[in-house]
Amino acid sequence: MTVTPIRVGWLILSSALFVLLAYTLQRTQFAGLLGLYFLAVWGYSLRVNSLPDTSTHPDRFLMAAAVLFRVLLLLAPPNLSDDYARFIWDGRLLIHGFNPYLYLPRSLVSSNLAEAANLTPDLFARLNSPDYFTVYPPLNQAFFGLAAWLGGDNLTASVIWLRVPILLAELGTIFLLPKLLQRLGRNPDLACLYTLNPLVILELTGNVHFEGVVIFFCIGAVWMLKEIKANSVNGAPEMSSLDVDSNLGNQAPEMTSLQTDSGTGARFPEMLSLDAPPANQRPKSPGGRIRALISSAILLGLAVSTKLLPLLGLPLLIRYLGWKRGLLYSTLVGIITGLLFLPFTSVELVQNVASSINLYFQKFEFNASVYYLIREVGYWLMGYNVIQTVGHWLPVVTLGGIGWLAFRARTLTYGIRLLLSLTLYFALATTVHPWYCTLLVAVSPFTPFRYPLVWSALIWISYATYQTEDYRENLWLTAAEYIAVLAVGLAEWWRYRQSKPSAMNQIGKKYIG
Repeated sequence: MTVTPIRVGWLILSSALFVLLAYTLQRTQFAGLLGLYFLAVWGYSLRVNSLPDTSTHPDRFLMAAAVLFRVLLLLAPPNLSDDYARFIWDGRLLIHGFNPYLYLPRSLVSSNLAEAANLTPDLFARLNSPDYFTVYPPLNQAFFGLAAWLGGDNLTASVIWLRVPILLAELGTIFLLPKLLQRLGRNPDLACLYTLNPLVILELTGNVHFEGVVIFFCIGAVWMLKEIKANSVNGAPEMSSLDVDSNLGNQAPEMTSLQTDSGTGARFPEMLSLDAPPANQRPKSPGGRIRALISSAILLGLAVSTKLLPLLGLPLLIRYLGWKRGLLYSTLVGIITGLLFLPFTSVELVQNVASSINLYFQKFEFNASVYYLIREVGYWLMGYNVIQTVGHWLPVVTLGGIGWLAFRARTLTYGIRLLLSLTLYFALATTVHPWYCTLLVAVSPFTPFRYPLVWSALIWISYATYQTEDYRENLWLTAAEYIAVLAVGLAEWWRYRQSKPSAMNQIGKKYIG
């Protein structure tokens, strides 16, 4: 572990910035939020741009720093988000024996049930969507219930207990992500792109968003997939179902191999390796492969049961695992998710969750990109907001694009397809909160693209909306955010397409700082 005065100075400065941002500022104080955050991003930029091009072991000082930054926020109030209020509301319903999917908060606030479940007027006043049924999946509800039970009537204590599973998941990611990168033949220090990212630290641990739990489960699922070996034909060596060009090794910290269907007759003609096993390592037995497949599906099922978004990755996995294994894998994920939903199952659950998701796409608007352009065209042509119509079609276009990436974009690696799928989803979304971007940051180390890091820096300006009581967005700031991200993304894509596979590891590392 290398400790230098410069590193110690960066650690102290960054710690102070995170503490100030988390403990002292409200989201209405935009100038202070912006200034301190950009200072933190500047320090992050200097640190990740000084990472070595190759490394055999993760930097333990940086891993310890990532842990420290998160632990410092354990007692912080989630000043930048009020989602925690709905988490505790649902949790209190759950621990008092009521199904949180069946009740609208506004219909309960003055009822006897609210008194029985300790659903106080103060807690109700903190809710940001009291007229919508909850949409949080069952594992999330379990976390909510545990926090409400342990916190009791104390709102602050409940918030801290909400943060504990997120913090534990983030610590797991700090430990597992470099190991996964290392087993991919990549620089394990690339994990710092995620673990030291200010947006990730402040929004997940600081503001109590469960994307941190989702990311940990997804990384665990990918870790287990490396154990699955697919026997190829024609005497070709056994490979992992997500195979890598072993010629890259540690000399390719920025890029996994670009593989195309070479017509060799392999069962999985296009594969991105999670781990080319050493020569002295015996291949996994069929039983071992099945256990790994089931374990991975369980972990992804837990991710889906925390947030539904990982479902977008299933078409990509079907493409790489092959139809037989892919459908089996997807079925297992569905079974795990269904079992966790089982205690809440009713006709009303399906109707209520579907209605809230439908309203989400048709009513909520925040920090959007493509949708805002369509909305302005709609005002110009139709004279009114077209979200009621467009909101139905944007998810359809998103699913079509992901299907194309999964089954038609044959020259792209799995990591790039996943990154592009998430980018497409958020580009067409009507609502893009800052913490949504953390998922893109988590995928970035597995690709040559760094535009998610630029986005993670600029999406913070969306907090300018909260300066006004009516939450009026400054569309000039929104346009600046997306124009900058688009410019960097297109530049990286152009360089990616121009580069030869052997040189692709040189793409995109220095776009911040």
